[in-house]
Amino acid sequence: MKNGLKHIKEFEIFESESSPKVRVFIKEIPYETKVWDPIGKRKVTDSGKTKILDIAGRKIVLLEINGVNCPFYLSTGGGGKKNVPAGEWYPFFGIGWDGWFNKGTESDIINYYDVPLLKHYSEYLNKEIGDIRDKMTPSAHAPSFSSARDFSEAGKFSTFPHIEAINKDLSPTDNESPYTKNLFYENVKRWKDNLRKAIS
Repeated sequence: MKNGLKHIKEFEIFESESSPKVRVFIKEIPYETKVWDPIGKRKVTDSGKTKILDIAGRKIVLLEINGVNCPFYLSTGGGGKKNVPAGEWYPFFGIGWDGWFNKGTESDIINYYDVPLLKHYSEYLNKEIGDIRDKMTPSAHAPSFSSARDFSEAGKFSTFPHIEAINKDLSPTDNESPYTKNLFYENVKRWKDNLRKAIS
């Protein structure tokens, strides 16, 4: 398969108690980024599609569960969450304008936001992909705009096709604003409601 990684199937169907028809695709993530061309001595655009993308040092996989997007990241152990094992896959809820990977508390993460299906697919990714922190995969940049940005810059998000793909079906927020916690949990609730409808 692409990236030389093992046994990721194009299409998987899993049985679950809540729904016997859970269909899951591992989606290719389109990306565009700037890389240094040592011959031309300038930055050039690199683009493509990949099933595993590195953004800001984190490996990302994008699943589609009955039509609902669900991104997963490989924990690096560098995020300050000491009770979240490094080298394992966990769901997250989009990437904010400031580049923040929208994740909850340690308890939220290790309990998979109280969604057994997310635990199931995290364990699946742990088994089928595993800890690939030391493997080379295509990489792309995350946005790094200030939380105090001018919202007229919103159109610039289109320069990050990988972020658009990851954020589909999600409403991520920036970090460290007075509203971050509330907006994050509202986003998670909406996503759970969408998933519940999709698999019912």
